[in-house]
Amino acid sequence: MPEDTQPAVAPAPVKTRRRRSLLNQRHAAALLLAGEIVGTAEKPAYAAALATEGIDAAFIADIRVRLAVAAALAAAAEGQTADRKVATQNEDACRADLLALVSLVQSRAKRKYKAADPLRAKYFVGHNLAISRVTLESAAQTILAHLATDALPGMKPADLVAFQKALVAYAVVQTTQSGDQSDATTVRARYGDRVKEISGLRREIQYAVDALWPASRKGNAGIRIEFKLRPDRASK
Repeated sequence: MPEDTQPAVAPAPVKTRRRRSLLNQRHAAALLLAGEIVGTAEKPAYAAALATEGIDAAFIADIRVRLAVAAALAAAAEGQTADRKVATQNEDACRADLLALVSLVQSRAKRKYKAADPLRAKYFVGHNLAISRVTLESAAQTILAHLATDALPGMKPADLVAFQKALVAYAVVQTTQSGDQSDATTVRARYGDRVKEISGLRREIQYAVDALWPASRKGNAGIRIEFKLRPDRASK
């Protein structure tokens, strides 16, 4: 009699890793690259020339804020609370702190710029910034960028640091709507959006470098390498 045969056992399916970790690594690499290029752009040897191309202190300050927000969002995505009440209280507190600092800056701006001065608009004097999260966050970021180049009476370095911290905290804090996973997914999406914004601004710096120190001149090779550019080819 033929020997009994056992049915062939199908091999266990090979589990494929989710690509989230890879995407996170790409995001982290993009932010690291942007930070390095911003640091190079701030060097005295390059700052003045870049300012003629629009890459001035306000531009750099804006990227710095975005980098800080992105870093905080990355940390927030690692662990979210499901306590809706606490999350709401945190958001309200951060909102109140930021509005108070915006009001302080506006008071000082009104001292420097009289009622008919159009420069008051830089600080959104007379605008209802509390109308929405997007309005407040966007206006605060614009104000902080202006503060990098505009000396308002009474403003101190510590005030700028406090303003930036308040803006970052408000940009990150978020009311949990439907549990940890939903909130973490939302934060990761916001993190990805920030990375795209920062990468776009980083490219603006590199395009300015292309204009100031073109690849057609061999003597510019060292500078271009500092800005992570090909020494012999312009950016795409």
